[in-house]
Amino acid sequence: MNRTSPFSAENEYEALTVSRKLAIMQLMTPRESVFWGIIQSCGTVAGFQVEHLWPADGRKQLKRAAARGIIVRHRLDGRRKLNVYSLDVRFDLDQALRQMAFAQLYLRIREVTPCSAAVVPAPLTGVLKFNGKLFPVVVLRKRDRTPLLANLPRLIVVSENRDVSLPDIDYRLTTDLDLLYNPMVKAFYRPDGTSDPFILVDVAGTTM
Repeated sequence: MNRTSPFSAENEYEALTVSRKLAIMQLMTPRESVFWGIIQSCGTVAGFQVEHLWPADGRKQLKRAAARGIIVRHRLDGRRKLNVYSLDVRFDLDQALRQMAFAQLYLRIREVTPCSAAVVPAPLTGVLKFNGKLFPVVVLRKRDRTPLLANLPRLIVVSENRDVSLPDIDYRLTTDLDLLYNPMVKAFYRPDGTSDPFILVDVAGTTM
């Protein structure tokens, strides 16, 4: 298994936008509508993250949707090769990698509890709402400096590894690889490194 996250700049990606514009007012199938909503919520997704929406031929269906102008397809070539989808022909690689990691968090949480998502300006990446609470999310990459974050009652951090320290903030940490390969009960950590499956705790629970 390649232990480098697909959302890491260490893959030395070069980006190419394959489709050039969105069509106006395209009719969508129910599954395309679900997929479009995920992109609208997260900004950017990799094909492998959402191909399961079409169990038989997800890759073809995504390319077909891009050809029809429902979404924009980009191609990342490097140590990995990814088809990436967004709603904008403009493509910022650093932002896209962070948004794909945010999308992975959102998609995994949706597996266990109803959840909504939205992208927000830096230094945060997005915000999630589940169990009746808002959870700001910051996606950190290896070369990032410690972000200036204050006055947040809670925070989820998505990192490439567990070597993260954010003083004076109550946060839960997960990594790209945890979100890709681990069950949710084992995917989150407290700042001291101990496991904390807080997402699975009812809103009446005590975590975060």
